[in-house]
Amino acid sequence: DWENYYTYSIYVQHGVVGTTNTLGVLFMSGFHIGYDMAGLELPAVSLTIKNSYTKPWLKLNETGIISANVYRSGNAVVTSYDYNYSIDDVVYTENVTDANIALVYPIKTLEHSTTFTPTEEGTYDLKIWFSNINGDASATSDTFNMKIITYQKVTQRTVLHEVFSSSTCPPCAGANILLKSIFEENPDKFTCVKYQMNWPSPGDPYFTLEGNDRKTYYDVQSVPYLAVDGNYYNDNPSLYSSELLLMEYLQPSFVEMNATFVYDNNQKFHTTVTINPLKTFTGNKKLFVALVESVTRMNAKTNGEKQFFYVFKKFMTDSKGNSISLQDGEEVKVDLAFHFQGKFRLPFNAGSPIDFNTEHSVENFKNMMLVYWIQDYDTKEVLQSGKVDKAVVGIEDLQDNKGNVKIYPNPAEGMINIQSETLFSNIKVLNLLGQVVYNIAVNTNEYILQTSDLAPGLYILQLQTENGLITKKISVK
Repeated sequence: DWENYYTYSIYVQHGVVGTTNTLGVLFMSGFHIGYDMAGLELPAVSLTIKNSYTKPWLKLNETGIISANVYRSGNAVVTSYDYNYSIDDVVYTENVTDANIALVYPIKTLEHSTTFTPTEEGTYDLKIWFSNINGDASATSDTFNMKIITYQKVTQRTVLHEVFSSSTCPPCAGANILLKSIFEENPDKFTCVKYQMNWPSPGDPYFTLEGNDRKTYYDVQSVPYLAVDGNYYNDNPSLYSSELLLMEYLQPSFVEMNATFVYDNNQKFHTTVTINPLKTFTGNKKLFVALVESVTRMNAKTNGEKQFFYVFKKFMTDSKGNSISLQDGEEVKVDLAFHFQGKFRLPFNAGSPIDFNTEHSVENFKNMMLVYWIQDYDTKEVLQSGKVDKAVVGIEDLQDNKGNVKIYPNPAEGMINIQSETLFSNIKVLNLLGQVVYNIAVNTNEYILQTSDLAPGLYILQLQTENGLITKKISVK
């Protein structure tokens, strides 16, 4: 029944039982268990496979890398081995003679020199094991078993992290530092929204009632708290790791999502979220779209944190999500807008949250980002998520002619002429996702921009001058 008790600490101490080492476990409920380690003896040579970062799903004709996460579990440093795997009982072996696996921790990721490329849909049985370790024919590892499922239509998952935190919560500071390091190690694999909470009292100044709705949805009882992809990981973020993120990142998704994100320079944001289901889903599926400030500082309180990342400000959807139908192959576009009203106010604490009908708490509108996801509202499973790190300036506000710039033809077909009375030193073209698709340093007041490599659509042209940035809308046929 020990699995029902929370551990407080695990330790190894010498001399508890005679002169031997004792493995001890302390439980929060007061129980203590000790194990005499005198009779334990490690094998001379051994490797243990902890898990694998091999993708458990592949598209047809996609190349899959076979990998194993291993550690030394014998006395000797591992210097050579046969690295084996089998796909449906067909065995592939690589002999490695220049290994150096000396540590038990951290684990070491080993990739096989051959790859697996499926040509048919189906489920494949994968086995991974090591043999002939250090030239000893009797020395073998355990065997790791998993399945690889291949699909005609499947896409990469981006892992959603919903964090419940507060600038009045001392443990939240350490948890946020850990999460920041994990995200920096995995920059393209995650999305994040942090809801600042109203406890410990007096609570975070950026507490919102919509964030409180998410707290109720997940039944959050204390902070810090982390919900990953809804129901994959629900616990204190201090126990989270890059390994856990990667294991969820490896899971398939059957929803493709992307979004535009436009700011009109007048506290108003607009987005179009495009959703492409790769199969039909049933059940209570909801779309969530959140406006998030990438960094804030003015809500600092008592826990020592000076800056806060991915701070939730406002849902563009309902806080309980917008219902959405997901049918195989039927693209869905959702247009949303939100206009922040009034002036900035910094609440003294969580007791007087922002009234978005008359005021806002955005420190810098240029730091706003968009986070969106689809969730099964009943099971809490997140099907897919995405983000846009920075909004582009709204089309309707780009009609000024500062610098007397002429752009023609517009719409363009193959090329655009740029003429300006003012010298410009840089030309940049951005798509409506805010991604730079063209960037060149110049020193001229005339330029011919080739557009044949640009996909048809709307773009933002930016010219850097000594008097500032000139921004124009262009259209490419």
